[in-house]
Amino acid sequence: MGKNKIWVFVIAFFLLLVFSIAHAEDEATMPLPSLAVWTGSDSFAKGETISATVHSEEGRAKIKLFWEDVLVKEEEKTTDYMFPYEYELGFSDPSGNWKIIAEDSLRSEEASFTVTQSEESAFYLITVNSPSKTNFIATEDVTVSVAVTDAGNPVERATVYAWNPIKGKILLESKGNGIYSGQLELPVEMRKGNYDIVITAEYIVSGTEKYGGERKLTWNISNPQIELEIAKPSLLEARVEQPIEILVVPKYETGKAVENCTVFVQLLGSEIELEKSESGYTAVFTPTEEYLSGLGKDSFEMKINAYDDFGNTGTKTITIKVVGFEQNFWQKNLLNIVLVILGAIVLCAGIFWQYKLRKCIKGRSEKIRELKMQMKQLEDSFYKNSSTDRKTFEQTMQKYKEELNEVKRKG
Repeated sequence: MGKNKIWVFVIAFFLLLVFSIAHAEDEATMPLPSLAVWTGSDSFAKGETISATVHSEEGRAKIKLFWEDVLVKEEEKTTDYMFPYEYELGFSDPSGNWKIIAEDSLRSEEASFTVTQSEESAFYLITVNSPSKTNFIATEDVTVSVAVTDAGNPVERATVYAWNPIKGKILLESKGNGIYSGQLELPVEMRKGNYDIVITAEYIVSGTEKYGGERKLTWNISNPQIELEIAKPSLLEARVEQPIEILVVPKYETGKAVENCTVFVQLLGSEIELEKSESGYTAVFTPTEEYLSGLGKDSFEMKINAYDDFGNTGTKTITIKVVGFEQNFWQKNLLNIVLVILGAIVLCAGIFWQYKLRKCIKGRSEKIRELKMQMKQLEDSFYKNSSTDRKTFEQTMQKYKEELNEVKRKG
């Protein structure tokens, strides 16, 4: 009986394990809570109310309303699984492509639609005073000035906006006599291409009576070049083993500062990335004697490259002059040079001494041989030929002997 109970327990445990694994797999393959958003129409006119329905099994969702890439309104709903969403279009809102995005904790869904002009929203005429051109560079600040008129009469106290499809809207301030103006920034995020800048105007006469106007401006935007100011090195000189401090200040060609970019220097066969600081981008480089001696010339090039997060680039090349290389060489090798010179002097002195010694020895030997030959000739003339008297013989022989002894003594 005891063994049977054990087997029953083992089988029950095994079945429980299999059930747990199957239940976990079922949970893993269960569909996620659904999310959906749809509008009552694919087109709305200014002055109408955008109506949409959002369905979220989580019972909450974040609703975002966009014109192009500009966030117009954002709100969070926490209600039933299905709830309505509404937004009343004003005459200050631009026509064009709109969308609603619904987000829960797991996903997002969107519904797109268009906004068109109504008769009342296109009542006023908007005339552009400036700018007169249509080609611009991203990061430019453009002064926008428009005139709002009603049958030729200036419209005062209107609400006038300039809409940028990337940056959003700016309020154009009234300058009187129906003139409205403001500074529109073209952000660096704008890529090369054509963009519609929309000017909208709205004037509330009284109560629900209102009129508006709209004007679209098509601008061609180009990407800005990054200009590099080389603040350091200021002298553009390099000395052996002397650190070169590099300071680069990048700016767009429009004069705007570059917020975030990567700057690196190519020099001496290597690449150095500069670090961002309060004053710009910095690095320190120390040229070695080995490199400068191998240049074969008195200068080298330093190439600075920069690029930002949006693909804009800039390049600048400067020439660094190598100075003090010979002076540094003599200073560093002075002791060796002195030792070489002293060695050369000693060697020359030794050679000269040996030369003088050999010459002296040779002269002494020749002198001894000459004296001995003279002594023999004197003996022959006295003993054999009897051509020399004794007194002369003895005096001359004594002289030769003294000279011979003197030469031997000096040797």
